[in-house]
Amino acid sequence: MRMWRWPVLIACGAMLAGCLAPVPDSAPDGQTRASETNKRGGNAPFLSGLFGPRAPTEKTLGDTRPKLPKPLASADLAGGKVVVRGPRGYCIDPTTVQRGPMRGFALLASCSILSGGKAGLFVDPLLITVTTGPRGSAQDLPSAMEIASGTGAELLKRVETDQLTRVQLRGDTASVLPNGDDRYWRSTFALNGRLVALALYAPEGSAYAGTRGGDLLNRTRRQIIAASSKD
Repeated sequence: MRMWRWPVLIACGAMLAGCLAPVPDSAPDGQTRASETNKRGGNAPFLSGLFGPRAPTEKTLGDTRPKLPKPLASADLAGGKVVVRGPRGYCIDPTTVQRGPMRGFALLASCSILSGGKAGLFVDPLLITVTTGPRGSAQDLPSAMEIASGTGAELLKRVETDQLTRVQLRGDTASVLPNGDDRYWRSTFALNGRLVALALYAPEGSAYAGTRGGDLLNRTRRQIIAASSKD
């Protein structure tokens, strides 16, 4: 039964706080540890700035706020087997990157917002999470109903092929995105021997909570596959 693999991905994609839990001290060298993230202030300033009335700027941040870390264009997870890269205009928040032997995580958001308006194009203020799970192949992908059941959410739309499972769900997203739409997207696929889960959360009423979100999540998947391809 393939369901044993899925709870790892569900737990990380469903609750952002859970994905940012401390990484074991025995993790490989070079990974980002939770203690380092805490020193930089964690995700609270980023989330409030991302979905507040306006994006943070040098004027609004003032001299008392810490300097924002430079957004990343890409990040290696799963020992380099999965290379995270977002669609145009979306970068990786370096304070969220975690690399562990069984799980990896990275969060994508507007490059402009992550940089305090210093870089990047204007794009919609979305959150896209990327989680790498245990080893697996396309045969281990969960079904749409398994994803919905595992999250306790209502299944709205589904796409199931031999290569991926993509669903639109309706459920409680407040723990991930305050004032977010209760509709959100998930996609799972296998890449280089690892299971990969994506999730997209959008502000309330955003077109990306609808069909556009599924399209953008598919573009994100293609970006990751292209960046992770081996010659």
